Amino acid sequence: MNNFPFGLSHKPRSNPSALSTQHSALLLLLLSCASAAAMSDAELHERVMLNSRQDNAQGASVMSDALIECSNRIGILARNPVQRRAYELLLCDIQDVIAKMSSPEAFRFFAASLPRLPVDGLVTLCYACKDLPPNADIDLIAQRMLVSGMDFRARSALTDLLGAHKVVAARDKLALGLNPLENVAVQISTCRALAQISDKKSVPDLIKYLGALPVAKGRFGFEAVCALRALTGQDFGIDPSTWQHWWAENQKSFAPAAGTPDWNYELSEKQDVYYYEVPVVENRLVLVLDTSGSMIMGGKPSRIESLKSEAKNLISALNEKKLFNLVAFSSQVHRWRKEGLVTGTAANKKEALAFIDSLRAEGGTQTMLAMEDVLYNIAVANGCECVYLVTDGNPNPWAPNIAAEQQERLLRWLNRPLKVRINTIGIYSSAPEDAKRFGGLYKEDVDKMQKFLMDIASNNDGVYRELGRDGTNKVVKVDPKKDAAMKDKKVAGKDDPKDMKKDDAKKDDAKKDDAKKDEPKKDEMKKDEPKKEEPPKEEPKKDEPKKDDTKPTDPPKKPVAPPESDKDIDLIVKVRPEEPAKDEKKVPDNAPKKPAKDVKDE
Repeated sequence: MNNFPFGLSHKPRSNPSALSTQHSALLLLLLSCASAAAMSDAELHERVMLNSRQDNAQGASVMSDALIECSNRIGILARNPVQRRAYELLLCDIQDVIAKMSSPEAFRFFAASLPRLPVDGLVTLCYACKDLPPNADIDLIAQRMLVSGMDFRARSALTDLLGAHKVVAARDKLALGLNPLENVAVQISTCRALAQISDKKSVPDLIKYLGALPVAKGRFGFEAVCALRALTGQDFGIDPSTWQHWWAENQKSFAPAAGTPDWNYELSEKQDVYYYEVPVVENRLVLVLDTSGSMIMGGKPSRIESLKSEAKNLISALNEKKLFNLVAFSSQVHRWRKEGLVTGTAANKKEALAFIDSLRAEGGTQTMLAMEDVLYNIAVANGCECVYLVTDGNPNPWAPNIAAEQQERLLRWLNRPLKVRINTIGIYSSAPEDAKRFGGLYKEDVDKMQKFLMDIASNNDGVYRELGRDGTNKVVKVDPKKDAAMKDKKVAGKDDPKDMKKDDAKKDDAKKDDAKKDEPKKDEMKKDEPKKEEPPKEEPKKDEPKKDDTKPTDPPKKPVAPPESDKDIDLIVKVRPEEPAKDEKKVPDNAPKKPAKDVKDE
């Protein structure tokens, strides 16, 4: 009798020890399901934490039990994102625990429990295993579970797992996701999985898929081209006919390359439409606009005025093939069209422009509530290629111990199977009157705000832009990957001041050595030169006072008032005092001190 779903049959194996181990895993699975009854939130969390270091079948049993329990509670609270967050964050913790496990008996248990997990639990287990070395038991079950018609989040997660582990036997099943009618996440994850599995058969499949896409291919076309570039080492752009011609001439002698896919390469190439200098290549997009009270800051134009102006320019540039929606948020979330995504017709764009004009800056910054609305009610229901998040501040915490880092972590976990690209734009413009408006009570930590938005973009296939931080409204491109690489270099000690001093010392030693080599030459030249008679030194007279050769100290400078600019408001929490340069002259103790200048971020 077949007790396993998705065609997985339980048959005796030739190895008795393997059979015994599988029976033990199934028995533990049944016992764990029975023990999942009516656990409180505190008991559930405590049980996970107490067993987080058990790298064995018993530990896997506890984690599987928690995956099922959290997933079931999330299903009950499907329409209440605020109460659901606690269980989603616990799933994040469970994912981290599983990612640290390595024992074979634990993963045999996970393989046996994978088909029985609800969607949220299955997605969590797949991404916990994805970043681990390939596991034959897990990969076999994942391959058998992958079928058309299943929940698209589960299919996307299984596809990511099989692609990361380079399961060649699953290639034909994976290729079924190359269908323009499939969900957005399934199409994207399929292109990425095939790019990682070096198989010759994937090349014609991808070319055929590229030709089947609409003329305005959107993000799907670039994903297919990126996979083709990785497999072939060629780059013929997004035109399928050029790829077909090349394949007809080279398929017989072709051997797949093992290139590294350059995902999101299209964001660095020239495109027709831009939003805050971010290329708009997607056909299904959502603008998430911050209208909190701090958006009134910034002078002329204010932050809210800049936001509205750029949003209206983008909406006006959309054609009828684009699908879009608008979401405004402060203390609450206001979605422009409830039905999801609408086409860029003249009538729809006119209504959208009126909605943008009606926005006012007031309330708090419930960023996570807005992003949950987009992911759950638009991306899951209609499919979404990209979100543009425009904001000026850190998100309001929904609990005392929930910081911005936890919110970014949860957003990453929610979006991993959805594959929505999230581009972020930070507006930090300021003006002197802002301090008077808020009475000095409101302060901004721009570095913390920037990190929050950069992390969101870099972990969700997006890019980050900012404006206003340098005192102008010019858009500045910031690359999170380059910024992270610079930080890693500093941590590694490559830019350590001590190392720089050592390098300078080596250079000085080299100069001294060169000088010593030149000394004999100088001595020879001096021998040939005629000696000059030195004039006799005059002795100072006894009655004359000795001259004071010491230079007089400079007269004290008058303190200069700080310049009046749009950055002269107290928005920075941490102020670093300026350090004097090494060759700077010491100022006498009796000299008047200059007023300290405000430290500005570079």
